[in-house]
Amino acid sequence: MEGRNATFVIVNEDHTLGNCIRYCLTCNPAVSFAGYSVPHPAEPKLNLRIQSDTQSATDCLLQAADLMYAIASVLRQRLAEACGVSPPPSSRTSENRSITQ
Repeated sequence: MEGRNATFVIVNEDHTLGNCIRYCLTCNPAVSFAGYSVPHPAEPKLNLRIQSDTQSATDCLLQAADLMYAIASVLRQRLAEACGVSPPPSSRTSENRSITQ
């Protein structure tokens, strides 16, 4: 099994993504620790630490990303309904992000 404990470095991200992904990680009962840090405001990177008892850290991260997407989809739908418009079509495209472990 791939490592259950890992630190991921996500470039061009900050506290906005860090806190969201940390929350989604803590919703997973397999995750025993999830934390992040932004080393310096001028340095565009996010360090994300994941420790799991039963799953690989990568699997936990992917599951958290799926949960974030599901939450965003519900939010998008409800905002569109509240504004009386139909939501634009959904697209799951990767942006200029780089993740290293």
